[in-house]
Amino acid sequence: MATSTRAVVHAPRLDADALLAAAGMASYLADHDLRVASIEGEARERWFTREPSGVFLYAERPIETGVEATVRGACQRVPLWDDNVLNGLSFVLSRHGDERAVLEIGQDRVAVTDQRLEARRWQTNGVRGLPMGVIAWDDGHIAFAEGAEIQEVACVHSVRTVSCSADADPWVGPRGHCIDRSLVVRPWRAPFVPHVGQVSPAYPDTYPSLPEGSCEVECEPSACDEAMARAQLPRVPLYAEQDLVLAVFRTQSACRAYASSRGSQGSGSGVW
Repeated sequence: MATSTRAVVHAPRLDADALLAAAGMASYLADHDLRVASIEGEARERWFTREPSGVFLYAERPIETGVEATVRGACQRVPLWDDNVLNGLSFVLSRHGDERAVLEIGQDRVAVTDQRLEARRWQTNGVRGLPMGVIAWDDGHIAFAEGAEIQEVACVHSVRTVSCSADADPWVGPRGHCIDRSLVVRPWRAPFVPHVGQVSPAYPDTYPSLPEGSCEVECEPSACDEAMARAQLPRVPLYAEQDLVLAVFRTQSACRAYASSRGSQGSGSGVW
């Protein structure tokens, strides 16, 4: 059998400090200008146990209702609809004859439900989740931001490039490649849990294609598990200041004060 005559290079182990530095963990929030959601668990429970009769809606983008055209929240009052759902709040956005749109607020999601009155009961025709995550929950208001989501730190297989000469720059001259593991930050996703069968992870553990190199490389496995154990990110959604916001307030004065503080940021185009 033919054997490779190319030189074999042994790449040293990447330690946890090097992996953390490469992922930018020391200043990740500052580098990406991210803010941490502020959620008060006890205040959230008080909203569910002492539901308001209505709230004042603030929305920085029109909400497609499917009933009329759209609804835009300019601190207008929307009434509560008691749907007997635990740990959730529902407010009537708009009604036109026997059709209406309901805003559903859960602990970590917000959705719009289209309903129709049939045999004196409201029947749901469709539910549309809005692309946003919760960023604030206290006794006075609940706020969601477009794009806000929990981030996780993970070890993934990646291509590591190594110089074929021990004394050379790894990006200049002949190079080889190997499969190693590196530290990444990515959106958290729940694993898929089927009714029967094995649970599937949210992200597949795939191997990248290894490019052709000028030498064979044997990588000593990196200390990615140690780096992941040391890397810490808040287990709440992260968001940027410019992300568009949807919020409900118990009082109109608090809603108007918030709208004033947002200024020109509260003028997003398109619809939700």
